[in-house]
Amino acid sequence: MARVAGLVIVFLGVGFAGIYADKSLLHYRLVAFLPAGIIALVIGSLLGAPHPKDKLDKFYALIKTPVGREDELVEQGVDVVYAGASKGHPWELNHGRAVNVIGFAIAFVISLLFVALLWWVGSIGA
Repeated sequence: MARVAGLVIVFLGVGFAGIYADKSLLHYRLVAFLPAGIIALVIGSLLGAPHPKDKLDKFYALIKTPVGREDELVEQGVDVVYAGASKGHPWELNHGRAVNVIGFAIAFVISLLFVALLWWVGSIGA
């Protein structure tokens, strides 16, 4: 019971500790601030005005149309800046899903390398 009371006091006090908080309490700070951020996100989404449906449809058409097929966008009424100025690579045109998966995997590995680099730089002074 005393441990729970101590955790509640730490949980409530962590929000006011600011930058001078003990490093061992960082996980409590995450637990203290994360719900407030999620609640703010939900309230902002509910109070904000929705985007017009026609603009969303044009955006999704741009996202889903492969490079080199700008004529399909023109048929749907989407304004294309560089219509016909680009030609899609055969991999993009013929194997779009594989390009997406491989691109995601490469980006994921690069982001892991950045995290490892950050971890290494952070451990230099420790």
